[in-house]
Amino acid sequence: MTQQPANTPPANNGEGGSTQAPAAPDSWDAWLATQPDEQRTTISSLYEKQTAGLKSALDNERQQRKDFEKQARELAKTAEKGSDAEKQLTQFADQLTAAERRADFYEAAAKPEIGLVGVKAAWVLMNAETDRYFDRKGNPNFDLLKQEHPYLFGQAKTTPKGNQGNGTNGQTPAGQSINDMIRNAAGRHNL
Repeated sequence: MTQQPANTPPANNGEGGSTQAPAAPDSWDAWLATQPDEQRTTISSLYEKQTAGLKSALDNERQQRKDFEKQARELAKTAEKGSDAEKQLTQFADQLTAAERRADFYEAAAKPEIGLVGVKAAWVLMNAETDRYFDRKGNPNFDLLKQEHPYLFGQAKTTPKGNQGNGTNGQTPAGQSINDMIRNAAGRHNL
């Protein structure tokens, strides 16, 4: 008897019994939890190494944006009160703040545990009343949004399992083969 690799479903041996493949996990964390401890540690380590550069680049971009905003506000203070330069620098700093808030919002909204389906609509609604939906640090209050606008939340649509038919460990619909279904549709039942 041959040994199958881990996490591989056994093949149908033709003895009439079909085996169902395990359902695909809903998330990376769910899949990782199904792995043996040794593999889980190795996979987590490789994942961290792979994404470390991306996380570092993201953090650097955010810090640069904050630094630019701070510089713009300081320059606006040194500019003559009411001048065009002051207005433009203040506007630039406000745009940087808004861009940072939007990036943080979309990052948080993309998490599956939030369950937000209408992301763009949520962004518009939350920006209409920033003092209600965002705290002083700019963190979105999804609980309040869900309470007031539950239609923006729900389960992400998944493709239902189909019936693949013979040869794929599935059974044909109503015990008919594709030939039977074609004959029935054509009106020739007993050919």
